Amino acid sequence: MTSTLTKSKIPALTSANPLLTPAAVDIGNHETKLAIASDVAVIESAYAEVINDSEVGDIEDLNPGSTFVRYLNGTRDDLIGKKWLAGGDARVMFPETYQRVVDYQNNQGKVRLGLQLLLASIEPPKVGNRLEIVLTASLPDVALLSEAFKDALLGIHHIERNGITFTVLITAIEVYEEGTGAFLWGLAQGLFPQGSQVATVDIGGGTVIIQGFTAKGKPIPKTRDVTERGVNDLALAIARDDRFRAYLGKHADPSLVLDGIRDGSFKYGGKGFNFSSIYSDHHRVWVQTTVAPALRKLQGIQDQIAAVLLIGGGSFLVQSIAKGSIHHCSTAQTVHVQGLLMLARRLAIGGLTNG
Repeated sequence: MTSTLTKSKIPALTSANPLLTPAAVDIGNHETKLAIASDVAVIESAYAEVINDSEVGDIEDLNPGSTFVRYLNGTRDDLIGKKWLAGGDARVMFPETYQRVVDYQNNQGKVRLGLQLLLASIEPPKVGNRLEIVLTASLPDVALLSEAFKDALLGIHHIERNGITFTVLITAIEVYEEGTGAFLWGLAQGLFPQGSQVATVDIGGGTVIIQGFTAKGKPIPKTRDVTERGVNDLALAIARDDRFRAYLGKHADPSLVLDGIRDGSFKYGGKGFNFSSIYSDHHRVWVQTTVAPALRKLQGIQDQIAAVLLIGGGSFLVQSIAKGSIHHCSTAQTVHVQGLLMLARRLAIGGLTNG
């Protein structure tokens, strides 16, 4: 599962005893989550290549969660000299050309845009201008995607992020199945006793993913099920509702609809239009056609599992069903990456195997 840089690829370190920084990343279809030290950063999984700096304007005017990155030099020859905007502003400023992770088939977006989103998420070091990272990550198909993912991220990366220049050295990557971090987090929080089998229901932007885990936290392959519908489908259905067309004279922007759902205001952008009644109608249908069928697929193993964890950025939409052994995690959006960070800390302490 672990990939490391060979000695020949690791530049000479500036310190005789460098401190490895554990980090964990979860590159989702809708959001990218990065846990590093005690902080968790969340940005929209959107990327736009920038040709002229004037297209971005003043960096200080970027919205929180959006960053402008220049790849100055490093292992990724194909990125040298490239500039990009990541996060929500990539979608807003470059509506015709921005890319989303979910735009790529077979989860290739997690490989193609992984490093760009990771570097956009990393804050500059508080001391010095260099971070040496050991990284844990999750992928939906580890056997198929992990080697390409590691090749895309491992190495030394000299960047300028929001005007600050620093270096990120990723020396090792360990890749796990999706949901593994949530299992570890739930165990640490005492949501289920040690030695229990559990299941996760990860409600994301483009998918609802079910995964069962053994008492040792290993995925049970036969329990994995992916529904190719998520929160984005709910937002799109609301945006295309005739009541929006009657008000706007056109379909609504699903991203602005999603913003109104997430902040609980149910207001559309700057228009002040309240779409709570439209949301209620479509939410009921979405739960019945997307989430309920996914939960029914757990019935075959319900006698074996001690708990079901509702996780993912969209899980707040169904927290009302959390009762008994079904738990809606308090930080459901980031529990998976927080659990992966535990594994990254173990990786940092345990040292690296070159090869």
